[in-house]
Amino acid sequence: MDIPLLFCRLLVSQGRISDEDLDHALKVQNEVNLPMSVVAVENGFTGMEEFKKILTLQRDKAMTFEEAALQLNILNNDTIDAIRKKKKGRKYPYRRNPY
Repeated sequence: MDIPLLFCRLLVSQGRISDEDLDHALKVQNEVNLPMSVVAVENGFTGMEEFKKILTLQRDKAMTFEEAALQLNILNNDTIDAIRKKKKGRKYPYRRNPY
Protein backbone atom coordinates (compact mmCIF):
# COMPACT_ATOMS: atom_id res chain seq x y z
CA MET A 1 0.00 0.00 0.00
CA ASP A 2 1.39 3.40 -1.01
CA ILE A 3 0.32 5.72 1.82
CA PRO A 4 1.56 9.00 0.26
CA LEU A 5 -0.36 8.33 -2.95
CA LEU A 6 -3.48 7.41 -0.97
CA PHE A 7 -3.13 10.68 0.94
CA CYS A 8 -2.86 12.56 -2.35
CA ARG A 9 -5.99 10.83 -3.63
CA LEU A 10 -7.76 11.92 -0.43
CA LEU A 11 -6.72 15.52 -1.10
CA VAL A 12 -8.10 15.25 -4.64
CA SER A 13 -11.37 13.72 -3.43
CA GLN A 14 -11.77 16.56 -0.91
CA GLY A 15 -11.14 19.15 -3.59
CA ARG A 16 -7.99 20.46 -1.88
CA ILE A 17 -5.87 19.74 -4.97
CA SER A 18 -6.81 18.93 -8.55
CA ASP A 19 -5.85 15.87 -10.58
CA GLU A 20 -3.56 18.19 -12.56
CA ASP A 21 -1.86 19.30 -9.31
CA LEU A 22 -1.31 15.67 -8.36
CA ASP A 23 0.10 14.81 -11.81
CA HIS A 24 2.44 17.79 -11.61
CA ALA A 25 3.59 16.83 -8.10
CA LEU A 26 4.32 13.26 -9.21
CA LYS A 27 6.38 14.52 -12.18
CA VAL A 28 8.39 16.78 -9.87
CA GLN A 29 8.91 13.92 -7.43
CA ASN A 30 10.22 11.68 -10.21
CA GLU A 31 12.63 14.38 -11.39
CA VAL A 32 13.91 15.34 -7.95
CA ASN A 33 14.40 11.79 -6.69
CA LEU A 34 16.37 10.44 -9.63
CA PRO A 35 18.83 7.81 -8.47
CA MET A 36 22.53 8.01 -9.27
CA SER A 37 22.15 5.11 -11.69
CA VAL A 38 19.65 6.99 -13.85
CA VAL A 39 21.79 10.13 -13.89
CA ALA A 40 24.81 7.99 -14.86
CA VAL A 41 23.05 6.44 -17.85
CA GLU A 42 21.21 9.62 -18.84
CA ASN A 43 24.51 11.52 -19.07
CA GLY A 44 26.49 8.79 -20.83
CA PHE A 45 28.71 7.76 -17.91
CA THR A 46 27.63 4.13 -18.39
CA GLY A 47 26.01 2.16 -21.16
CA MET A 48 23.03 -0.13 -20.67
CA GLU A 49 25.10 -3.33 -20.44
CA GLU A 50 27.33 -1.81 -17.75
CA PHE A 51 24.24 -0.43 -16.03
CA LYS A 52 22.71 -3.92 -15.87
CA LYS A 53 25.91 -5.39 -14.40
CA ILE A 54 26.06 -2.68 -11.74
CA LEU A 55 22.40 -3.13 -10.79
CA THR A 56 22.77 -6.91 -10.60
CA LEU A 57 25.73 -6.67 -8.22
CA GLN A 58 24.01 -3.90 -6.29
CA ARG A 59 20.93 -6.06 -5.76
CA ASP A 60 22.80 -9.31 -5.08
CA LYS A 61 25.22 -7.82 -2.55
CA ALA A 62 22.97 -5.08 -1.10
CA MET A 63 25.42 -2.38 -2.15
CA THR A 64 25.00 1.18 -3.28
CA PHE A 65 25.22 1.96 -6.98
CA GLU A 66 28.56 3.66 -6.37
CA GLU A 67 30.02 0.68 -4.46
CA ALA A 68 28.96 -1.78 -7.14
CA ALA A 69 30.29 0.38 -9.98
CA LEU A 70 33.65 0.76 -8.22
CA GLN A 71 33.92 -2.94 -7.43
CA LEU A 72 33.26 -3.82 -11.06
CA ASN A 73 35.76 -1.18 -12.22
CA ILE A 74 33.09 0.36 -14.42
CA LEU A 75 33.33 3.77 -12.78
CA ASN A 76 36.07 5.41 -10.76
CA ASN A 77 35.83 7.95 -7.93
CA ASP A 78 36.30 10.91 -10.26
CA THR A 79 33.45 9.73 -12.48
CA ILE A 80 31.20 9.14 -9.47
CA ASP A 81 31.96 12.67 -8.27
CA ALA A 82 31.05 13.98 -11.73
CA ILE A 83 27.74 12.08 -11.60
CA ARG A 84 26.99 13.55 -8.16
CA LYS A 85 27.65 17.04 -9.52
CA LYS A 86 25.35 16.40 -12.48
CA LYS A 87 22.65 15.17 -10.13
CA LYS A 88 23.06 18.11 -7.77
CA GLY A 89 23.17 20.69 -10.55
CA ARG A 90 20.24 19.26 -12.46
CA LYS A 91 17.59 21.76 -13.46
CA TYR A 92 14.03 20.64 -12.86
CA PRO A 93 11.72 21.74 -15.69
CA TYR A 94 8.50 21.16 -13.75
CA ARG A 95 8.89 23.91 -11.15
CA ARG A 96 6.09 26.37 -11.07
CA ASN A 97 4.50 28.80 -8.68
CA PRO A 98 1.25 27.22 -7.46
CA TYR A 99 -0.26 30.61 -6.51
